[in-house]
Parts: sequence; structure tokens; C-alpha cells
Amino acid sequence: MREHDICEVCVNSKGNVTHVAREMMFGFRDRFEYLECGRCGCLQLKNVPADLSAYYPPDYYSFSESAAPSMGWIGMTLRRMRSGLMLHETPRLARLVSTHRLEPVWVPWLRGRVTTRSRILDLGCGAGHLLLELRRQGFRNLTGVDAFIADTIRYATGLTIFKSRLEDVGGTFDFVMLNHSFEHMPCPLDVLKRIFHLLRPGGAALLRIPLADSFAWRTYRTHWVQLDAPRHLFLHTKASIALLASRSGFTTTDIRYDSSAFQFWGSEQYRAGIPLSARRKIFSPREMRDFERRAHELNRRGDGDQASFHLSPTVPRD
Repeated sequence: MREHDICEVCVNSKGNVTHVAREMMFGFRDRFEYLECGRCGCLQLKNVPADLSAYYPPDYYSFSESAAPSMGWIGMTLRRMRSGLMLHETPRLARLVSTHRLEPVWVPWLRGRVTTRSRILDLGCGAGHLLLELRRQGFRNLTGVDAFIADTIRYATGLTIFKSRLEDVGGTFDFVMLNHSFEHMPCPLDVLKRIFHLLRPGGAALLRIPLADSFAWRTYRTHWVQLDAPRHLFLHTKASIALLASRSGFTTTDIRYDSSAFQFWGSEQYRAGIPLSARRKIFSPREMRDFERRAHELNRRGDGDQASFHLSPTVPRD
């Protein structure tokens, strides 16, 4: 049995299956092997290329820099008030200081866990799009880190996105989040152990990831759009996350499914041999609405292809 035929998460060697997938985001169509663990179900890339940078070209979607938000004092104060109210589950009061009636997408990820003063680290954040939005909404202590950006980015607002590896990150934080970056990282157990030591007492972590124990993987297999060979090194399941969490000092306190129509239209596009970069619209508005409806139902059933995991240290940090 070769080493890369053994599951890196649970060290299982029985019942494992190999799948061959192609790079399809940019249409390179290079072929890669993934191991599917027969025990925990985790999908993991075998024989990871020595240099993955070719698969993160300058036009990779998360690398484009955004304009720094306007930071007028009155507007910032109102936004900070609104964010504080949203984080304390008072959305009606929050609407008094906002023209927006819909709850921002980031609120469920942060509610009850942080304040606008909390020290927040976003790992694998690209150019920092989410952090820029949080800064615009009144959050004060934000740090971003990404190993694949061309260089460190310093925005006029004071937000800095560091070109750095996780092992080089210093300091401690109240909240560490990985928004669809955990699956890009090698050695997931080591990543969670490092995050554990970056947290202040009472801190927590957030993983937002695609899930292999999902309808989309069972249906589309190697055409599943979120397999995303070879950028996604690990496609986890609830079982593999639970195992990694327990071994790194965490417990999972909440799981929320937030998959979208993308799992359908992206996978159907790959099945038809069309890369995402082709930007071709092959589905009608009616079909897209049906995809959204089906995604909502899968989330309700706990079978969507992505979810957020909130992790808290099992033993409080000293």
C-alpha cells in the first residue's frame, strides 16, 4: 500500500477508491487523482503538484483588489451601530440605522461570537473582499493573510492583507475564520492545531467549506464543480471535520448549510465540458430559479454541498 493510498485524516487504508478529475475552472483539463476514504469519506488529492501557483493565475477570482470603502465618520458610526445590533440579534433596531432591509450574509457567521471591536483573522482571504466589507460596516481590528496573492496589500482604510503562510502568523485573535480556504491547505490537522494556538481565551474559529458527503458529490462525482481539481486538496465530510476538530482541541458547536444553485449549474456545465472561464449562460432564468429552490431544500435537509462549522476549544485557553 502506497502512502498516498492511505487517508491522511483517519489513516484508513480499507475500501478507499481513486477518482480521476480534470481542472475545469480555467479549462486546462489536466488530470488529477483523488482518494475517497472508505471510512470518513474525505476526498483528498493524491500526488499534489510541487508548484500549485500555475493554478492560481492573476485573474483567479479572489485576487482582484477592491476599491477601499468610503470612511466618513457619521456613516462609519451608523454602520458600527447597525453591525453591533445585528450581532446581538436585534435586526429591527438595526434597520433604524440602515436603508437595507436584508440581513448581510456575514451576520450568521459572526453573531453571538464577536463584536465590532473583536480581533478577527481571515486566513486565505485573497485580496480581502470580505474584510473590506466588514471594515465598511464598522469592524475595527481586522487582519487578512493569503499565501498566493502577488504581494502584501495595504488599503487606505488601514486594512492590511499580508502575503504570508499560516505558520508565519503571529499574535492572538478572538476569531479566526477560513472562508473556503481550508480545503486549499495541506496538512489540515496541523492547520487546526495552529489556529488553536492563535486564539485568545474565549475565542472561536469558523470553517466554511464544500462538503463531500452531499447530494452534489453523489450525483456529479468528478464533475462536481466544488471538487475544483487541483486547488482543493481536501474535500471534507462532517465525519472528517469532527475527527480533525477533536484531535486539535476543538469541538463543533454549530453547523449551518449554505449551498447555492452553483452546485447544480456549475456541475452541469462541467459535465457538458464547459469551463467556468467560458462564461457561457446555458440555463434559462426558470432553470436557475429551480436550482435555487433545490439548493434551499438540500440545505434544509442537511445535504447541501457546503456549510459553515463553528469550532470552540474543548479546553479553555489559559
